[in-house]
Amino acid sequence: MEKRQWKVLKPHPINVMCRRHNSFGLAKAGKIESVSIENTRDARVKAVVLMAPVGVMFKSSDALAQVEVPVLLMRAEWDDVLTEPYHSDIIAMNLKSKERLTYRTIPNAGHHSFITPLPESIRGELGVIAEDPQGFDRDAFHNTLGADIADYLLDVVQ
Repeated sequence: MEKRQWKVLKPHPINVMCRRHNSFGLAKAGKIESVSIENTRDARVKAVVLMAPVGVMFKSSDALAQVEVPVLLMRAEWDDVLTEPYHSDIIAMNLKSKERLTYRTIPNAGHHSFITPLPESIRGELGVIAEDPQGFDRDAFHNTLGADIADYLLDVVQ
């Protein structure tokens, strides 16, 4: 098996935590009942980056009232999995600190376009997660995505 070559990133002046979250995974597996959690704010979280997020669970006008950190919210123009106005638009609408929201629609992107580019040799086996709308270049998008997010975080996190 060929050893993968990973791009090495320079040390960063801030600590960054990335977490992929699938809000339906546990619910599908075990039919877990929803639980209301009071004040889950973590002072270590200085900013949030969301890409094609599930938003319908935040439809209550006060659901995001305690979010006070900067938010970079990216939605895919042609998202056919999490369609608008039920997801990113709900989050944007219900964030109270509009001045701390950066809301971007990624032209020609589909829901799965935010997933890292996949090797050509396995794309056929992966189905829709490997497909993008016509006119979207996943490789080109991902060539700048990391730097765009890093620039955003450096700009908003003090």
